[in-house]
Amino acid sequence: MQYVAPYLARGARKPTLVDLPVDLPLGLFRDSSYRSSRLDLEPGDRILFLTDGMLERGAVWVDLADAIAETRSLHPREAVRALADRVLEATGHALKDDATVLCLDWHGGHGRDRESVHGADQGRASEPLA
Repeated sequence: MQYVAPYLARGARKPTLVDLPVDLPLGLFRDSSYRSSRLDLEPGDRILFLTDGMLERGAVWVDLADAIAETRSLHPREAVRALADRVLEATGHALKDDATVLCLDWHGGHGRDRESVHGADQGRASEPLA
């Protein structure tokens, strides 16, 4: 398994790889420990997480940074589809490994601080159904 750093697309600049510490895949071993990282995002940023299948030998000619830049104006769902289609095309639709893309767009804060211990802000949660 190969570590694939996430890509950060900011403004009109070419997307760059984000240097993060490498840990084992989540849930692989019960007693694994993981490090946290901080990445300050700006409104309009797009971050893409990829599995190593997106770098498969048959897709080596796909310049992911250029492809991310070319799909920057698309909705995240459409951008993921376009990136996956490029890898499928490059491999002749014969992937040897899973090829997964997760695309997140950051639009900025919502203007309120959140109080949260485990998950959603309980003060903003709906009342349970009767």
